[in-house]
Amino acid sequence: MAKKAKSVSKKTTKTQTETKVVSAKSSTKAMATISTSIQVLREMSLVGIVISEFVGTFILVAVLLYTGFSPLYGAIALVGIILATSRLTSAHLNPAMTIGAFVNRKIDAVYAVGHILSQFLGGIVAFFALDAFSKGSLASGAVATTNNLAHAAIMPAGKEWYIFAAELIGALILSFGFAAALNAKKDKVNAALSYGFVYIAAAVVAMQASSSFIDSTKNTGYAVLSFINPAAAAAANGLSWSVWPIAIYVVAPAVAAIIGIAVYDFVQSQPSEE
Repeated sequence: MAKKAKSVSKKTTKTQTETKVVSAKSSTKAMATISTSIQVLREMSLVGIVISEFVGTFILVAVLLYTGFSPLYGAIALVGIILATSRLTSAHLNPAMTIGAFVNRKIDAVYAVGHILSQFLGGIVAFFALDAFSKGSLASGAVATTNNLAHAAIMPAGKEWYIFAAELIGALILSFGFAAALNAKKDKVNAALSYGFVYIAAAVVAMQASSSFIDSTKNTGYAVLSFINPAAAAAANGLSWSVWPIAIYVVAPAVAAIIGIAVYDFVQSQPSEE
């Protein structure tokens, strides 16, 4: 009986040891799979681009919403974002510029879709995050409302073509700076300054041209009619499933970007006078 008990005990111990070995191997294999997956994600440039575009657009739109779409603050944010993320992405931060780059064969379809989706998502999340802070401050007794954030002004009836033209001209100007930044992507300081400084000119022109159409009796707070950035327009509640909002805030800047980048490339391809 004693021998039989010892035999059973040895078998049990052996089984337990084998179970532990199998469990250890399974655990090691699982950890190796996870490690490999993480490494693959790190090596996938698209993942880095999507994250960078999301974070960059979030920051840019947050700054614009809090500063009433100030051209100066927007440019400073733009320069900082490009300098911070230029190793991973060209930092388009604007769906219209991405569409222009895609049509002009600066970026392929998969990367273009990744850029655009992350830009819109970053802008929308920025609005909800800031809106939550505003409502939280109001609930705590502080003087704060969602009007502290910039928002789309009521579209003036019969003046849509003027706003369309302002958006088109502003985005056209911006596209030159964007194209210059793409051309100088190896020199990230030059790229950041090109995009940032031209943004000031583009935003000033577009906002000044459209501001005279804002009816102060119907709009409160920071009401804006020109954004030159579809993601910013969406965050400011300027976009809707209507013809004019889509035409003004998506079609106009996208067409302007396509033309502007093409013109920039043509000018750059011409021989110099020297």
